[in-house]
Formats: sequence, structure tokens, C-alpha cells
Amino acid sequence: MISAIVAGLVFLVLALAQSGLFIGRLGVFSIPDPDMHSSGTYALVSGQMFNRRQDRVDQYGNIIHEQYLKGTGAYLDVPADNAVVADLLTSVLLTNYDVSPPQARSVAWQRETLNMQKDKKIDGAYRSSQYSFMNYIPQAMGLKVGQATHRSPYGQWQMARIFNLAFYLIVMVAAIVVAPVGRPLIMALGLLPPSMLMASSIMCDPQFLALSVLFLAVLGRVAYNGDPMGRSSYAVMVLLVIWLAWGKTNYAAVSLLALVLPSRVLSWRRKAAAVAVSGVAFVPWLYWHGNFSALNYMASKADNDGVGMLRKLVTNTYNTIMLYRFGCLDIISLACTMAVLLVFVYCMAGRVAASGIGRMDEEPRTLTGRVRVFLSDNRYAVTAVAVAFMESFIASWFVLTTWNEIPDMGTFGLIRGFQGRYMLPIAALLLMPVLDKAIRERPE
Repeated sequence: MISAIVAGLVFLVLALAQSGLFIGRLGVFSIPDPDMHSSGTYALVSGQMFNRRQDRVDQYGNIIHEQYLKGTGAYLDVPADNAVVADLLTSVLLTNYDVSPPQARSVAWQRETLNMQKDKKIDGAYRSSQYSFMNYIPQAMGLKVGQATHRSPYGQWQMARIFNLAFYLIVMVAAIVVAPVGRPLIMALGLLPPSMLMASSIMCDPQFLALSVLFLAVLGRVAYNGDPMGRSSYAVMVLLVIWLAWGKTNYAAVSLLALVLPSRVLSWRRKAAAVAVSGVAFVPWLYWHGNFSALNYMASKADNDGVGMLRKLVTNTYNTIMLYRFGCLDIISLACTMAVLLVFVYCMAGRVAASGIGRMDEEPRTLTGRVRVFLSDNRYAVTAVAVAFMESFIASWFVLTTWNEIPDMGTFGLIRGFQGRYMLPIAALLLMPVLDKAIRERPE
């Protein structure tokens, strides 16, 4: 327990050092989709998250839904600097990086711009409900505290940023303390510069990573102990699945890992009850999505033919999991691929060593029997691969149907719009091979 607490404290210190750099050098609105995250936060603070959406026909002929908000320029006309995470990291690490306009990412320029338009009355259509309001609870709390303490408009948004960071750190430290194995992997994943840049912003993406890691840590704890799951762990896992389902539905696929827990740990009756509770809790999301969710398109939905869509979904999901980019590997992808291979080799070597010469006589002699034993011994790793494909498949489907010109897309490259930040919660599944190995080597 002491080592877990020490690991959590080390993570906290390193994370705060990184976040200080990002908060000090990047403006609040220098993030991907700043209009969506800022309006989503403000809609929750101002009580407008349930404003009825309105329909209109866009330039592609799609019927789109928009949510209308009212407020001031301090909240609805922010100095947005829409950029991908990789470009933002480059601009922080390289001071001479070319940004257009040059001052767009500076804290001072965004603060001054916000002050100039703080009294301007605004109403219009926003992307405030593309994600559910659940994703903006920490940011909204921070913005509300900033308003209550009479901070400047920019200071209020900084508070939203800090509260989002605090939520991320609390959840990640909890995961590090709870996890029975794989703490270095959790720390490395949580301390990646892209992870910390997002955690130091008003984006909701770091929540998906933190909640996924915490779910896997709790699952790992109960699986490693081998005892019947307690009520508190059961409740926490169900709550995390519901939160992920409401936040970004594809990441709730991690719940499938709970279904492969041994019956002595989680009976099928309790598994069925968890599925039922999660399903009932998802019904309000379906109502919200059908009546309040707003989403724009960047392509004609009429071009999305079924056969072509399925082919591209399968191809691009495979390419995403294998971390290929247009037929070759870049440096980051190569590093990630090597890490996956090392974990696999490490786990397989442990599998052989754990079996030993003496166990060879006990192994089933038929191929079916050996496959059954392998799947049982590596149940979490095998399921994690299926979950990774499922999460990538759903994310690819969303991007394909909204942000891309389907007929012009290549067959073998990663789909345009599928960014590295989508992979971070999926990368957390690397904990599962480590868990399988630890369970095999656990003292009886």
C-alpha cells in the first residue's frame, strides 16, 4: 500500500510540473474544438443544457440539429484557436513555432480579447450539446467558482481549466493506488504530453482516459484478489460504465471485460444485474440524444453507401489498432507498436515460464483443449483486443459519417479526423496482458 501511495505522489508531482507549463504557455482556448468545449461548459453553468434544438438544412442537404444559447461574448464569442494536439505541443516546446496569427495562443492575447467583448450580448447556434453535459461537470464547477469569486472573464475560464485538471489528477491517482499491477504503465500513460496537455485544458477527452483507467484498475484489483467482488467495487464499476456511456459511448465497451471475470469473483446473476442497471441508466441518454444533442456534418450523408462504409470501417479500424499511417509508421506509432510487442513477448515468456516442464503433462493434448486453456489463462488480454477493435470501430464510424467526404477517402490510410487523442483510452487496455501475467504468477 505504501508503494502505491508513493507512486501516486510521484505521479502527482510530475503531472503538476507538466500542467504548469501548459497552463502558463497556452491560452485556454488553444485546443481542438474550443467552440464546442467552451459553449458546452457555459450551457451547463447557465442552465441552458436542455435548450430545445432546432433543425435546418445544411449546404450538403443534411438535416442538422442546433442548440441555441444566449449570453455574452465572454462565454460565447471566445478567441478560439482551433488546433490539433500535436501542433499545440510543438508550439509549446518550440518557441519559434510559426502560429498564425503569431499571438493567437498566448495567454495575454486571449485575456485581452476576452475582456474587450465581455459585455457584448450574443445569441446563436452552438455545438454545446454534441457531447452530453456529464462531460462538462468539472469545468462548469470551475467556471461557477470563478464567477462567484468575481474573477475576470479569462480568470473564470482558468478556474474551469484548473477544476478539470484536478478531476483528472484525482481519478488517475486513485487508479494508481487501486491497481494491483501495472502502475508504471498507468503513470506513463497519464504523464504523456498529449494526456497532460488535454488534462490542463477545458476539453472532456482526459476524462475518458482517466475513467477508463480507473475502471480497469478496479477490475484488475478484484480479478487479482480472486475473492467475490464487494459491493463498493461493484457499485464503482457500474457507475464508471454509466459515466463513460453518457460521455462517449464507444469507451463504455471496457465493461465487456467485467463479463469475463470468473464466476467465483462475479456471478452471472450479478453480471446480468449490472448489465440491466447500465441499460436502464442509458435510456435517459437516448432521450437526451434524440431531443437535445446537436451535431454538424462535413459531408453529404447521401454518399455513405452501406457496402463501402463497412469496408472502410473494417480497414481503418485495423489500421488504427496496428497504428499504421498511409502504409508506413511514424516515430510515435513505431514507439507504440514496439511497446505493444514488448508487452506481448513479456507476457508470453511469462506464460511459458509459468507452465514449466512439469506442467506439460497436465496440458490438454487436443488443439481445442489447448486453445481453451490459453483463452482461460489470457482471458483479459484476449477480451482487451476485442474491446480495442470495438472502440476503434465505433469511433471510426462516427468520424466517417460526420467529418469526411466518403468517396474521396483512401483505402489503406488512417481516416482523416481520427486523431491520436482518441487512442489514449484504448491504450489503457495494455494493462490487461500485465494483469493476466500477474494472476498466473500469483502465489496460491
